[in-house]
Parts: sequence; structure tokens; C-alpha cells
Amino acid sequence: MHSVHFMNRLFYLFSLLWCGLFCGVLQAATVDGLYEAEVPIAKQSDSERDRALPMALQKVLIKVTGQHQLDDRTVERLSRQAKRLTRQFRFHTNPAWQEYQAKLATPTAPAWQSTSDDEVDESETEPVMIPEPYLLWVKFDMALVNQMLVEHDLPIWGKERPAVLLWLLIDQQGERTIVGGEALLVIQAEIKRYSEQRGVPLWLPLLDLEDQRSITVSDLSGNFVEPIIDASQRYRADVVVLGRLKALDSGSWQARWNLYDGAEQQALYGEHQGVEAGLAEGLDQLLDQLAQRYAQRLDPSQARRVVMRVHGVADLAGYARVSEYLSGLDNVKKLYLREVAEQALLIELELLGEVAVMEQLLALGKRLRPVTVLEGENSEFGAERVLNYRLMP
Repeated sequence: MHSVHFMNRLFYLFSLLWCGLFCGVLQAATVDGLYEAEVPIAKQSDSERDRALPMALQKVLIKVTGQHQLDDRTVERLSRQAKRLTRQFRFHTNPAWQEYQAKLATPTAPAWQSTSDDEVDESETEPVMIPEPYLLWVKFDMALVNQMLVEHDLPIWGKERPAVLLWLLIDQQGERTIVGGEALLVIQAEIKRYSEQRGVPLWLPLLDLEDQRSITVSDLSGNFVEPIIDASQRYRADVVVLGRLKALDSGSWQARWNLYDGAEQQALYGEHQGVEAGLAEGLDQLLDQLAQRYAQRLDPSQARRVVMRVHGVADLAGYARVSEYLSGLDNVKKLYLREVAEQALLIELELLGEVAVMEQLLALGKRLRPVTVLEGENSEFGAERVLNYRLMP
């Protein structure tokens, strides 16, 4: 099902998989490293660095805008500014190169010692992709990158992102397997790669006894919503995705993807030449859709004013937490403290984007929870609509 190169590359990535996918099950979906990227290079030199910087910036653009396909001319124009936007960089050895060298050093049996009666057809042997010996790590200036995106009317997706729980069923020759736990490690590693490439937390189920009691392959195959949602509750994900890749007699793969996000449900269908292509296109489309929902085109000339009351703020430490969190949101231009009441703050925000999108981002962050207040409680700030939230521990 997979080429030799595909499997070798992904088994290397799997060594980093467990903590990235499973240790974050109960953590907030705050993504770091959005403005960082690594690019394979042939040697450690200034010329090689300058050649690789635009490629690193293109990787960052995919993560920050949330779109895996940007206009080619726009990308080319932005990439010319890569050197100016660079804040830090460093070279280091490529682990894939080290693994490749280790394999070369491992003795192999000569062909005449083969125990197979069949002759080896060298024409069927796929060429081995030799990795570059080094990696260039680059960190770009967040403020300058965002400014460039605003100037080119491109969206910006901040670090508060939805955590996606992925139930993926592989159906081949009558055998149906759920991806997760210790099953289908190669595909798990490919999902991990997408999670890093797109900057979106993609979680897989543990498939432990609790999952096995809660859900079956028939539930996933039949798209039975209730058991899928019930089994997903323990992971506290923001979005649940059900994917099914089924091998057809024709040799192609049929893909079906269902996205559950609260009351909303979306479905995608397709047919692909290979399971890798079905997985790649499905994840790209799903993550593009999420980006369209949460990423914003910020316009400094069209600032919006919103008033927020934050309850449960009992001391200066609580105020500092609220101020730091709100100021760190990409669409918050300025923050003004208007009033301090008993265990509550009245704050005015200037937003560069839509209020509705900010409310979605606050829901993802889970640090402030919306609350309902008594009628008339907001009257002291005029007729302005006041957003009421409570600071969580």
C-alpha cells in the first residue's frame, strides 16, 4: 500500500508521534511555532541559507494563513521578502540523513545468498530518495509577517486553534481498521506530519478499553453520529472528524469525510489513486474549511469597538492574566480598562476583525467562558452591548 520511501520517511517521524498526538488530549489548543519552519539543505553556507529562506517562509505562510494553496504569483512576491523577515536561523544535522547513513553502514546479504527462488527484478525497485544532510531552522518576525499579510489582504490565523479529533477507518479487502493506538503506525505518522505542516492539533483516539466499549467499526462505517460523539467526549476536542478510506475493486480508494462541529455537520466525498492521496486531499480540504472559519483578514483602518465584562477577577494577578490573554489575540488592536468592580472588570477592545470571530477564538482558548447576566446589569455603560465572560481557574 505504501512505497518503501514513504514508509521509511514516516517511521522516522513516528518516533515523535506519541507526545504530539496523545499527551495533549486535555490541553488547550494553543499552537506554538507558527512562524518557524525547517528546510532540508545540502550544506551549511550563506548561499544555501539564502536559497532556502523563501521555502521556509512558504511553509510559514501555509500555517499562518491556514490555506495550503495560495496564489502562485502572490507567494513568489512574498517570498522575495524572506530575508528581511528573518529573525533567527540555525543549521543542524538532518536526522533522516543520519538514519540513511546508518542503513548504508549495516551489512546486507549478497544477492547470491538470497533464499528466494525468484530472481529480483531491478526494474521494479523504486529509487531511494537520498535526504539532504542538513536542516535550516528559521524563525520569522511575527509582527512583520502579519503586517505583510495585512498589506496583501491575506487572512491571519492566530495560535488559538481548534483541536481536531480524527476517527479514521481504513477499509481494504473486507478488513476494517481504526487508525490509532498501535494500529497503522505509518498512517498515524502521516497525520502527525499534516498536524505540524498546517499548525492544527490533530488527535487520534487511544483505542483503549474505554474506546473499545464506546464505539465499533460498524458505528464508524455507518456514520452513526450519537456513538461517535459520545466516544469523543473524553478527549474534549473542539471538532470531531470521521474519515473512511475504502479500497475499491478498480484499485482506487473511495473517501468520505464528515466534520462535526457543534450543531454543524459537513461532508466531503472523493475518489483517489492511493490511500496517501485520499488522506492528503481530505485533510487539506478539512483544514482549509476550518481556516476559512477562524482566520481573519485584518483591516487596521476599520477598527471595531466592543465592550467586555470579565467576572471572577479577584486580584491583580487575575487582571494580568486577562490583559495578557486578550492583548495576545491577533485581532485585538488595543485594550482599555474602563471600570473595576467587585471581582469584575469592564474592558473596551478595539478589534481589527469581526466580533463573532473573536467570540469563536475565546471559545477555543477556554480561558474565558461566556456567562449570562441579569437584565439591566449592563446599563451603566450606556446602550452598548456588553460581552460577559468569566475568568476560568
